Amino acid sequence: KLIKEISMSTSSALPGTVEGNVPAFTPAPMNRPRQALLFAFVVVPQLIIFNMQKDYSAYQELAALFRPAFELQGWQRWLQTEKFLLVLACLSIERIVYTIVWLFPQHFVHFAQHSLLRHVGKGRPLDTILFLFWVSKIFQFGSIFGYYFSVGPLPAARDISLLRWVSGLQAFCLGQLLNAAIYRAIGKAGVYYGYKVGVPVPWCTGFPFDVFTMHPQYAGVCLSILGGGILMGTQLHTHEGFAAVGVSAALFYLYMSTVEDMPVEHPTDYKGPGSTRRIEEVRLRDLRKLKWSSFKSSEWYTTANILGFLARPWFSNLVAAAALANCFALVLPVNLLFAVFCVRSSYSVLPSASTVAGGVAIGVALLVWAVESSCPGPEAADKCRIVYLGWTAGDVRAHWPLTVKFATEHGLSGCSLMFGLQHPLPSVSAAVWHGHSAAPLILAAFVGWFVSLSLIGGLTVAVSRFLVWCYPRAFAGFVPQQHQKPKPKTVVSESVSVRQTPPRASKSTARARIENKENM
Repeated sequence: KLIKEISMSTSSALPGTVEGNVPAFTPAPMNRPRQALLFAFVVVPQLIIFNMQKDYSAYQELAALFRPAFELQGWQRWLQTEKFLLVLACLSIERIVYTIVWLFPQHFVHFAQHSLLRHVGKGRPLDTILFLFWVSKIFQFGSIFGYYFSVGPLPAARDISLLRWVSGLQAFCLGQLLNAAIYRAIGKAGVYYGYKVGVPVPWCTGFPFDVFTMHPQYAGVCLSILGGGILMGTQLHTHEGFAAVGVSAALFYLYMSTVEDMPVEHPTDYKGPGSTRRIEEVRLRDLRKLKWSSFKSSEWYTTANILGFLARPWFSNLVAAAALANCFALVLPVNLLFAVFCVRSSYSVLPSASTVAGGVAIGVALLVWAVESSCPGPEAADKCRIVYLGWTAGDVRAHWPLTVKFATEHGLSGCSLMFGLQHPLPSVSAAVWHGHSAAPLILAAFVGWFVSLSLIGGLTVAVSRFLVWCYPRAFAGFVPQQHQKPKPKTVVSESVSVRQTPPRASKSTARARIENKENM
């Protein structure tokens, strides 16, 4: 019964699907007096602080806290750190849960009522969402504060300038005001997607929606993160990527706001275990003819095109090109791209692993040339900068001390093992500094990456097959409510009622309409 209610209330996102007189997805008119009040709350204290400053040192200190988070070299270093990647994984848990609820609400309702989660939410999907929210918050706050205190302690109050105190408190208080206002406006059911699971939710166009954004909660969270970063940041934490954690969290909320702008569920939500799911392969020569979804549209052309590209055999060549570029960029998710490709093309794991490993081998050859031409020999100075990378020899030794030591002590076998576990840069640098030539390094890189990618692909395929095996068993009694298309409109004349002709009407139907007009 609840699944039918959710489908009736959310399947098409047409006017009248929410509680109240305001249709869903109606933009809120901006309230100018409230905007002026919030503007004064932000600007007036800043003008007072600016008038009190004797120089620009406080502003320079504040800018220095966040500047590394917008520099490529900082991200190159942080994305090669296991702790930072663990924080990103913990931050993504909440976004994954909310994406599933928004795009696949019927599946979520069934799973919440027929799995172990039914003991948590007592059969009520909204309470299940709330439980998952608190679980994700444990991971979120635990990872953020764990990462922070693993770097260093909080700064002393006397070390925080007046500008930072005022700016941090302003941002944090404004963010919490927006969070409190959103709970007051639409309640628990509105915040936790009760609209998607059959709970009536009013469509609100008042405060805080009428201030500056249709996503005031996410704006409030981002402002709270900004305020906390201003008050808690130190130069040590900035160097270790704490500001980048805040930027990543803000990007996650930006992603979620984009998902919430999708007015309809994914078409898969209307298919049960017995339905067929065949994705057409997309050819590059048809690229100009492809249709793409527009912003806030109810079509899924873009998703179908991306999945079609993933099913093409040449996609592994694209991953190989990304692996080659990542030897110098250090920021591309090559392993993740390869794992996603293996989900769509499970039959070609080993050939694709060989192709991507070949791309890495070419990149290693270029890395060997870069290190040899700029920082050769075992006595390479720490300030010696590797050409085309921006890294110095000291940066490599400081960021990967264990990798450099292992590759140095175990020679090419150690390099081959490290190639499969980490970025090629430290292994190549250590090998070049100790006299190894390019040819054995290229072979070691190919072997190490081929073995690593084969294991990643095999594990990905195994998990994918296991989930496919579990799906019909977990959703055995799931019968989704089909999406109801709107009925064609009827054109009424004075004496004849004629239904509108479909776009591809037959000649006989068109001829009948002409005869009716002549008779009139």
